[in-house]
Amino acid sequence: MNKFVLVIIVLIAAFFVLKPSTAPFTAREVNPTCDIIMFSTSWCPVCKSAGEYLDRKNYKYCEVDIEKDAVAYDYYKRLGTRGVPTILIGDQVTVGLNPREIEQYMENYNL
Repeated sequence: MNKFVLVIIVLIAAFFVLKPSTAPFTAREVNPTCDIIMFSTSWCPVCKSAGEYLDRKNYKYCEVDIEKDAVAYDYYKRLGTRGVPTILIGDQVTVGLNPREIEQYMENYNL
């Protein structure tokens, strides 16, 4: 039991340490008209939910499909994340649909 708990603690710590939160570029570098970029795919149900969440909050964002847009895919790869949606708010990165993190980044970015 103790080994199991230790493994879980190490995995959780690794997630927070290795999880990128600041991008090497800003959303405006990806698209000069957007402060928020959502990297997505057409088949991703969480991407759809993330888009609906951003719409409900009236956040203006640009969605780019990394499977159809080679430039968007290059930016996505530079982020070093694994998974979609990857949302870039200014230079802050969140993966998946994490409303608390999105709201924190929006507050910090003053959008």
